[in-house]
Amino acid sequence: MKSQKAFTLIELLVVIAIIAILAAILFPVFAQAKAAAKTTAGLSNMKQIGTSLQIYLSDNDDVSVPRFVQTATVPVRTEINWKQITAPYAKNRDMFRDPMNRAARFLDVQSDPAFATLWNFAVQPENMRFTRGYAMTNLFYLTGKWDDFGFSPTRVEEPANLLNIVETKLAWSDAGPYLGWEFNPNDPDGTNKGLGWSWHGDKWDNKAMIGVYHDSHAKRATAGQICGTADQLNQWGYRRNQLEVNGAYIPGATLGWLDTYCQTRPAGF
Repeated sequence: MKSQKAFTLIELLVVIAIIAILAAILFPVFAQAKAAAKTTAGLSNMKQIGTSLQIYLSDNDDVSVPRFVQTATVPVRTEINWKQITAPYAKNRDMFRDPMNRAARFLDVQSDPAFATLWNFAVQPENMRFTRGYAMTNLFYLTGKWDDFGFSPTRVEEPANLLNIVETKLAWSDAGPYLGWEFNPNDPDGTNKGLGWSWHGDKWDNKAMIGVYHDSHAKRATAGQICGTADQLNQWGYRRNQLEVNGAYIPGATLGWLDTYCQTRPAGF
């Protein structure tokens, strides 16, 4: 009678050890592949947003979509932002939800019923609510007045190097270089939801982000590339060494405070 062969304990342990080693090697690779796929999806989102903004621009005499619009209506006001305004061009709310930015789990200011109630705004219907993560730049300093309504990218020096949409974790649907870098682990006012750095969208350790530029293209840029050198026209659209010159951007005003993003960016960013 033949005896049946079986694994010995040592052989079984060797097999388990080999599987564990392979898992240790492959799991990080799978995680990196998944992150790369999500980053590609984020870039695709931004490209589609850039296209929808360009179509809006063509339909509105080369005037950019406003960051937000308020309508005085009794008994409450209605406020909508650029995402809601361009929704008919985008036709897909999913492209405004970044797959890597943790802030995309929460609604932005004009979409969140809690903020609407707090500020006595009309609550938006569910199909007009958009998540956080993408914000439109406030370029008041390029219009020469304290708002950027009526802004046209055809009038600026380098539209292909001027940021239009940026990645943030704040509640606001608009942003600008006047907002500084903050690390908020707790965030008592709810604007950042304790999501860490307020800028960028959880890609590349928050040391770079994807932006949409005023010629509608999207690309990756580090904070250093965005800020540039002191005498360089940077991706915010100003030269940093000109901000303290009275009237250089806004008549009768100096704008040193405008450089907050660049001045407060963390070391190595």
